[in-house]
Amino acid sequence: MTTASPPARPADTDSDHALVIERTFDAPRDLVWSVFTRPEHLVRWWGPRGFVTRVEELDLRPGGRSRYVMVAPDGKEYPAEGVFREVVAPERIVSTGDFGDDFDPGDLDLPQGMVVTYLFEELDGGARTHLTLRTTHATAEDKRKHEEMGFVAGWNSSFECLDDHLTAIEATRDASREIVVSRHFDAPRERVWDVWTDLEHVTHWWGPRGFTTTTHEWDLSPGGSWRFTMHGPDGTDYANRVDFREIEPPSRLAYDHVGDGENNDVHFKAEVLFAEEAGGTRVTMRMDFVTPEMRAHVEEFGAVEGGIQTLERLAERLEALDGGAG
Repeated sequence: MTTASPPARPADTDSDHALVIERTFDAPRDLVWSVFTRPEHLVRWWGPRGFVTRVEELDLRPGGRSRYVMVAPDGKEYPAEGVFREVVAPERIVSTGDFGDDFDPGDLDLPQGMVVTYLFEELDGGARTHLTLRTTHATAEDKRKHEEMGFVAGWNSSFECLDDHLTAIEATRDASREIVVSRHFDAPRERVWDVWTDLEHVTHWWGPRGFTTTTHEWDLSPGGSWRFTMHGPDGTDYANRVDFREIEPPSRLAYDHVGDGENNDVHFKAEVLFAEEAGGTRVTMRMDFVTPEMRAHVEEFGAVEGGIQTLERLAERLEALDGGAG
C-alpha cells in the first residue's frame, strides 16, 4: 500500500530559473505513470486539496496539447494549457506550461513561457517511484512570481492527493489475481509497437510455441474487437475474443479478454506497456483475472510459460524483420 512520504521540498536552481520538487511514492512506476497520464485518474488528484479538476484536452504525444481547469473551493477557475515536447513512457514528460487565455488573473502578474519536466525513476527493484517535477522559467522574475503564487504549497498539496489516490488504487489491487510477463527487445519502441499491432505480423508470433492463430475479426480501435482461434499442437482449438479499451501509440494497449465459445469463462483485463529502455524497448504485459482462483487455473495450464514463449516468438519475428532482437 502506498504510504505518505515526507513533504516535497523545492530545489532552487538559479542557472535556468527553475523550481524543482521531488517526492518518492511507494508504488510501481507504471502505476504512477498511468495516474499521471489518464484523465480518469487525473481528475481524482490533480490540484491542491479542496480543488476539483476538469481535463478538457489531453493528447499525449509530441506536439499534442493539454488543457486542465482547476476549480477552487470558492468557484474560481484556473485553466492551464501546454504543448507536449517529449513523451517517453514511462520515464519522462516535457511540456510547455501556460495559464489559459481565458484566465482572469485579477491583480496577479503571471509568469510566462514555462517548461515543465516530469521524471519517473524506479527504486527498490520497481517497488517505489521517485518523481521529479522541474519547472523552468524564462527569467528570475518569472520564477519569483510563480513562487509567490504558491507553487510549492500547491504542488505539495497536489502530491498529497496523488499519494491518497495511489493508496486507494493499491488497496484494490490483488497480486493473487495478476500475472505479469516482461521482456526487453533490442528494437525501437515504434517498431515493436508496429509488430504488436499489425495483424500481418501478429499472425506469425501470437501464442506459445507450437500454436497457430486464425483471425476472424480485427478492429484495433477503442471499442473494437479481435476474434480469433488458437490452434494447439494437439489439434485442439481455443476460441478467443479481445475487446480493446484504450490504445495509446506507441506506449500502451488496454483490453478485456472475454473468451468466446466454450472458452467464455476465462475473463481478465490486460494492459501492455511499451517503454524505451537501454536503447531498445521493455514490454510489460499485466493480466488481472476476475478471481484468484481463475488466475490459479490458467497458471496451472501454463499461462506464465505461455506468455514467456509468446514474447520469445515476438523477439524472433523482430529479428527476422530487423536483424536483431534481444
